[in-house]
Amino acid sequence: MTTNEECTRLRQELNSVRSFYEQRLQDSNTRFKRLQRFSENQKHQLEEIRQNVTQAEQEKTKAINDCNAANDRLDKLHLELAFMERSLEEEKESKRSLMNYKDQEISQSKDTIEQITVLRSQFQQQIFELQNELQSVKMTEYQWKNKLTIADAEKESLRAQVTSMENDVKQWQSLIKTTSDSKNAEIDSLNSKVEN
Repeated sequence: MTTNEECTRLRQELNSVRSFYEQRLQDSNTRFKRLQRFSENQKHQLEEIRQNVTQAEQEKTKAINDCNAANDRLDKLHLELAFMERSLEEEKESKRSLMNYKDQEISQSKDTIEQITVLRSQFQQQIFELQNELQSVKMTEYQWKNKLTIADAEKESLRAQVTSMENDVKQWQSLIKTTSDSKNAEIDSLNSKVEN
């Protein structure tokens, strides 16, 4: 094989190697850009999850405040009920002394007791509904926290993949440069021999 043929062969080999690594570099850049776009989408989803968690916490706070207000109303009703029960006992004592008003006093007492029973039932129902609402808010908060944890894990995984891809690109670029320099040196050496 002549020197010119050897040079031609080396050039072809260099071009083949260069094309191969350039294609790998292009493929790597394509994967890198795709991962970057995916990472941006994950960031947007993570921000949306955080906003939803914030909203859930606000709803939880509102439910707690409503529950506290209902408890305050219930405490007030308990005081009123105790007062009314004491009043009822006083009325009963008065009825024993005032037999002429017995039927009227008994009727009024029954009405009062019925009203108290209705009020107690209504507020117990309100407390039950508020407790259910609070439980629902807690469940929503737990679900969003789980989603946030998963999103953070995915973000870290993507970050590791991007770092790995960047390292691969650097290694391929270094390998291409080393191979190109080596082949160019061989060509220069052969050219020098041809010229001599």
